[in-house]
Amino acid sequence: YDLRDTLAGSIKEDALRRSRPWYALILLNKKVSPRKPTSMDVDLGKRAKAKKLPVEALETWKEQMSALDAVVTVADLSEAIRARDQMRCESSRLGVAYRNGDLELLTALLLVPRTAEELLWKRNRAWMPKLEGYLASGGAFVAVGLGHMLGDSGLPSLMTRAGYTVERAP
Repeated sequence: YDLRDTLAGSIKEDALRRSRPWYALILLNKKVSPRKPTSMDVDLGKRAKAKKLPVEALETWKEQMSALDAVVTVADLSEAIRARDQMRCESSRLGVAYRNGDLELLTALLLVPRTAEELLWKRNRAWMPKLEGYLASGGAFVAVGLGHMLGDSGLPSLMTRAGYTVERAP
């Protein structure tokens, strides 16, 4: 009932009962987040459309959902429900770490060892040929979630190991 009550107004109860744990977790995160920013995907999509720029995905939505299905469990959702008050604090810490460029804290807050391989590293490796293709054809603007940028198997590390020069933008 805690989840239902917390998400009241965000999703109908019967839809919540049928939803996958990862979807309910996303809704919970949105609900308890102290800020309600526009998603990066939506914002960048609007900007690209306004400039008549092509938009491509690094993976299909089915591949994305499959990765989430593989790692987010009912136990994860239950833990998030119990910790929802701390989620506000974590979200604030994440924002501060991001603004300060604190990669160590971002890594500690975002990378979950149990899920990183399936949710991040495996996908990063799958994206590398596509990214290298973009670079070979003159480059492209690429946007990914922050977790994909962190750690030894993050995209910057993979690109560096592949021989590219990677610089963090100021």
